[in-house]
Amino acid sequence: MELEVPLPELLTCRLYIKNGLPLTSCHEKVSPSPSFLFRVADVYRVLKAKVEEHFESKLPGKWTSELDIYLKPSNNAPQKDFEALCPASDGLLTQLNTTWHKARLRRNGQAGFVLMLSVYVPKPTEQVTTLRRASAARVQEQVPRVAALLREQGLPTGGASERYMAVTQARLPGDASIVVPDSTTFRQLQHIDTQQAAMDEEMAGDQQLASLECCLIRIKIQDVPVPIQVNVRDLRAALGLPGYSLRPPFRAPTTINTPGPEEDMEDVDHADEMEQMANV
Repeated sequence: MELEVPLPELLTCRLYIKNGLPLTSCHEKVSPSPSFLFRVADVYRVLKAKVEEHFESKLPGKWTSELDIYLKPSNNAPQKDFEALCPASDGLLTQLNTTWHKARLRRNGQAGFVLMLSVYVPKPTEQVTTLRRASAARVQEQVPRVAALLREQGLPTGGASERYMAVTQARLPGDASIVVPDSTTFRQLQHIDTQQAAMDEEMAGDQQLASLECCLIRIKIQDVPVPIQVNVRDLRAALGLPGYSLRPPFRAPTTINTPGPEEDMEDVDHADEMEQMANV
């Protein structure tokens, strides 16, 4: 006849914190807690306080009242068979007695018995960002907002960087806040815009000088450079130059689409070969 060992007054417990939904196959979020003692005569509230204390030592500030404590009923029980601890004293005592009784079937029996408790911490819900198609209308809608934000933050603006930022913003949901990209591509486009602005300013100055009636030139008299105002029209006539600036402003090339042929042309160059193949 098998001798049944009664449930001891003190039980050694260990807490396991798992990452995921209860009763599902989850990995441990952190290492198990150190072993602690629980007096069977104490109520569920005392055990829960001890579990909360060890939980806070592992994950400070993460404990909430919605978290439940689960009991592993046997050494090889899968997580789907874990049992939520019963808050009632009679129910908790029944669970402890059942777990203790099953422990006798282990290789070492009830020697070194540890009550394995688990708390499941749900994974944070990740917000799914649905990317939209950056259509021309959406991009055009974002251009004024992007330009206003760049001016507000005192960042260099230009067509290339604003366009890149507007396309990026147009792909995001409509309620997404505008954020200045922190990427190498955006910084390169800002540098391109800065260089383009400098070239535009230089070209505008040249055009303004070309439209003046007189311009300042330097003539060397007895090895001394002397600035002299010269009439531009007379200077052009003397040098045989046309009466307009030879450096016009940049004009984008005209896009010309080549239409396809209305009818297919006959392949006269290979007509003989095609006829021979047809007769074979």
